[in-house]
Amino acid sequence: RIDADTDLGRRSPVENMLSLFDEGGAVILCSDDSLLQLIRDFKWKELFWQRRTELSEKLKLVTFGHALYEKGLSPYIGMTANCILLHVNEEILQQANQQQLEYIDTELAQLFSAGEPYKKPKDLSPFPLLGLPGWDKDNEFESFYDNVRYFRPGRMKK
Repeated sequence: RIDADTDLGRRSPVENMLSLFDEGGAVILCSDDSLLQLIRDFKWKELFWQRRTELSEKLKLVTFGHALYEKGLSPYIGMTANCILLHVNEEILQQANQQQLEYIDTELAQLFSAGEPYKKPKDLSPFPLLGLPGWDKDNEFESFYDNVRYFRPGRMKK
């Protein structure tokens, strides 16, 4: 058990977060803090449409969760990753995939060992995958991003 204070048979918030990340997680490497802030603020149209030319240069999404790979076989509106956001320098984005994966592995090990800032499921950032240029042919049209059921303006309140 990760959290000794949790009853046997019940997962701790950290374990729930790790399970969610293992199933449907991704890591976003980004060299521009303002793009990361758009993700945190659920400003999807600004991110994906108004700043789409910057995305290919300054942002890379690396899928992690095995369920995302399965969903990717038949993509659908609603397909969302639960992301860890990493601000990186531009050199990291220019590296070969293997070097980027080694960097991600090191960063995740440090983050998860420290327990900050990812301690519960809501600490992961939802990311509507089909909004990313190249992931869906329909996202070549601005109106695609008007679907607020997919490109939600924020977290739902309980």
